[in-house]
Amino acid sequence: MKTNKWITIGKALLLCCFMFLSSSGYSQAGTAVLMTFTNLVQTSPNTFEYDVLVTNTGITSLALRGYSWGLNCTPGIENGGTISHTFLCRDPIFVTLPPVISAYTAPTFHLRATTTNAPAGNEVALSASGTYRVARMRVKTTAASFPLNFNPFNPVLPVTPIQQVVAPGKTQCVTTMIITPPGSSFAVNGIANAAASGTYQGLSSIMIPDPLGPNPFLLNCSACPPGAPINACGSYTWAVNGQTYTNSGIYSHTYTFPGGCDSTATINLTILQNSFTTSNPTACDSIIVNGVTYTTSGTYIDSFTNAIGCDSVVTVNATVYHSSNTTINQTACDAYSWNGQTYTTSGFYSHTFTNGPGCDSVVLLNLIIKLSSSSSFSITACDVYSWNTQTYTNSGT
Repeated sequence: MKTNKWITIGKALLLCCFMFLSSSGYSQAGTAVLMTFTNLVQTSPNTFEYDVLVTNTGITSLALRGYSWGLNCTPGIENGGTISHTFLCRDPIFVTLPPVISAYTAPTFHLRATTTNAPAGNEVALSASGTYRVARMRVKTTAASFPLNFNPFNPVLPVTPIQQVVAPGKTQCVTTMIITPPGSSFAVNGIANAAASGTYQGLSSIMIPDPLGPNPFLLNCSACPPGAPINACGSYTWAVNGQTYTNSGIYSHTYTFPGGCDSTATINLTILQNSFTTSNPTACDSIIVNGVTYTTSGTYIDSFTNAIGCDSVVTVNATVYHSSNTTINQTACDAYSWNGQTYTTSGFYSHTFTNGPGCDSVVLLNLIIKLSSSSSFSITACDVYSWNTQTYTNSGT
């Protein structure tokens, strides 16, 4: 009788394990296998790679005869192109196993890979607690790039990123093992099956990072090749290697993996600079800084995004002069001297002077000139004559 058992693996990813027993009904306590999809890296705008690891998590020695897996992608991953799924390499100890055959099924957005079972004597021993890389794979679209900030493995339940169960047209995660000793053969796949003795063999599968977790692997062109430059302001931290760069240039990072299939990511980086400038303008009556009108001298800050997309800060030390227009009313006798000039007639006179660079002031003089006069006349009087409050008793001028 077969029963299902759900277990929780890694980042709260619900997986299920199934032990497909051989015709002998073999059951052995302490046997369990973990298949891990990890080391995801984007090596170009339209290419990413990943590793498939197999770990003997039990306490019994096992020997691997063959394996297969299936991964469900997010619709739209092609970005208008077609997807290829290519085997690159695996650990050298698996040289005796049949080759990995891989493909992509477009209608179901399904990556799959499989081997046939190795003949007796060609299986590969997996020691207890040992982890082995059974494949490094490359996924590529013929489009110019994958969609920006795209989660390549289906994050929408109930479709799980890892193909755990049998489904038409899809490949399930399976490993075919033999126990050593006594050499009985059995297949392990994604649903747990309790044997009559209460023990079971099962395959658990996880993906690191978890596509359903808070920080999934995103295809965001973090490793663009030369010809597709990255522009950054001030500095740029490359997620691929954690390095921060402050200078423009072409930088590369090589991922070294056992088995002789290293991968290199390259970026063509242009560092654009933030700008900080200071100006000391003068103005007459008022000055406009960042759309604000100021009528007094002072220091004002203007921040904006410059033409290359970086932040700019302009400090304005403004000196504001003030113009004036005044009128002076003046009355004088015969003549009046003002601003180095002598005026003898009434009228309006102006004087313009600079109160600061580009800031003129005008003074208007309203001048009234009154003229003095002299005259003579002859008077004849008897004994005495009074004139201009004075009394005269003698003839004279």
